[in-house]
Amino acid sequence: MILLLTKDTMEKFVERTGLTSFEEMKSFKEEQTVKYNEIHDQMTDNRERISYLTRLLDTYKEYEPYKKVNDEYWKLKGFPQSIYKNQHMFDLAYYKEYRLQLKRMIREKNKDIVPK
Repeated sequence: MILLLTKDTMEKFVERTGLTSFEEMKSFKEEQTVKYNEIHDQMTDNRERISYLTRLLDTYKEYEPYKKVNDEYWKLKGFPQSIYKNQHMFDLAYYKEYRLQLKRMIREKNKDIVPK
């Protein structure tokens, strides 16, 4: 936003924009207000999206250790899998809870951010 505090600044502004009447100034102000509102809305949307993605990332960081335990569990077969399940019973249960929490947080259909 241009601050028109001095006479020189005001004159330069009027010369640069080519305004010659108060009606033109009013029209110019209305156009700028519309542009400002569009940019403001876009920035608000961007802030909300950043906040949303940050919350997703934070939740994923909490989920990730349990995901590793679950992945390791499914790599094993037979008796070793049973032993691993008994050793990591709580981690496997937490995996399901964190995964469900993460899935509930996702509001969009972007498959890149949906946990598997």
